[in-house]
Amino acid sequence: LMKNHIHNVFKVSFIGLMLSLSACNQTSSEYDELLNVEQPFGFSWDAVFEPDETLKNSCAFKFLDKFFLDSEITTIQKSCLSESRDWSYFPKEEIPLPSKNGELSFVAQGSGEPLLYTYSYLHELFPTEETRKKKLLHAQRLKKVLSKKYGKPDMEGDFYNKDSSQAKFIKSKTERPCAFWVVDDFGILLCSERVIFGDGFEMGLDFFNLKRSSHGAALRDIALQQTEHHESMNDAAQKTPVKSALDDLNDWLNPSFGRCDSEELEPLEKVLGISSAEKQKLHGILSKYHGQSLAEYAIEFGSNYTPDELKKKHDKTLMYLLKTAADQGSARAMNEIGASLVYCYQGVQRDTALGKEWIDKATAGGSVVALKTQAYLHYSMTDEIVSKDNFVTLLKQCSEIDEDVCGKELKAFLEISEIVAK
Repeated sequence: LMKNHIHNVFKVSFIGLMLSLSACNQTSSEYDELLNVEQPFGFSWDAVFEPDETLKNSCAFKFLDKFFLDSEITTIQKSCLSESRDWSYFPKEEIPLPSKNGELSFVAQGSGEPLLYTYSYLHELFPTEETRKKKLLHAQRLKKVLSKKYGKPDMEGDFYNKDSSQAKFIKSKTERPCAFWVVDDFGILLCSERVIFGDGFEMGLDFFNLKRSSHGAALRDIALQQTEHHESMNDAAQKTPVKSALDDLNDWLNPSFGRCDSEELEPLEKVLGISSAEKQKLHGILSKYHGQSLAEYAIEFGSNYTPDELKKKHDKTLMYLLKTAADQGSARAMNEIGASLVYCYQGVQRDTALGKEWIDKATAGGSVVALKTQAYLHYSMTDEIVSKDNFVTLLKQCSEIDEDVCGKELKAFLEISEIVAK
């Protein structure tokens, strides 16, 4: 079972479970109360936890304002939150047990319903033989209590490829540090020692709501022999379809324009103004390459590493080559010039209107990448709500020519639009 570091949450001591189970005079009924699958550790599956502010903000995207009404945006954000996951640790004062001895956490859906409660014991980066024995002894005590209450485990085994976020659980009769019980709509996973990816080792006890937890449900399917093994064992780390679609669109529609704030940027006309001596140095290249081949040479030239002190000269040379190729009819070069004006590449000062003129020329010349830039400009060149139909039409035209260029963005936008349509 993998667990990622979660910011804005705090680790606190979990009170009493170890002491309760190790105390010689503790009664079986008290064990039952602590390890009750319907109220694990005294907490309810009906609880609703307030989502972390970071989680709420992770589903808020400004680009939605340009395409959807406020009520539609609320629907999209609710859908995103309902599929999101929030991993948090309980503070000391909220744990209703008598002594400190571990950590208690939960994973909740973005809407607040818990899908997993976890107790971890002796979390450490470098386990020793002594600490391993302590974890094993503690797990054996817990297993005895759980087996008495819920019967023999439905399966035993271990996680393989443990240091990866794609760990697999495989049933085994010999290697079995982990045991799993299925109890109606709930699951229990007990591991005497498990690897927490990038964070160490611990003994762990998990209670799953199988209707909510994909991880728990997958383990249930293995236990009931519906599948052989299961990969990617972390509910909290799953990236959901809605969030993935929103992230893909945001990465494209709201790129970082920090470069456009640079005081060293110059208008396109000035960037193109190289000296006669520099033009003479390029004579051999211009004689060898023409139009599209010159554009391809220029783009390869532009990808070469350049020290900062030579960057300005390098950019001017690149833009001069592209302008020459564009004048000779290269649609790819036209698109590169337009992109430089829109995104402030090659030291070019932003001029969206002029950039669109070049993108229009590139589109007329058959550049598929220019079609994608047209869709971006359709979105970015106004503060008003834009036409979704026109936006989708441009992406469809682009995707039909080359799905690799626009397919991901088209699919993401259609998925988000479908949420509103429902």
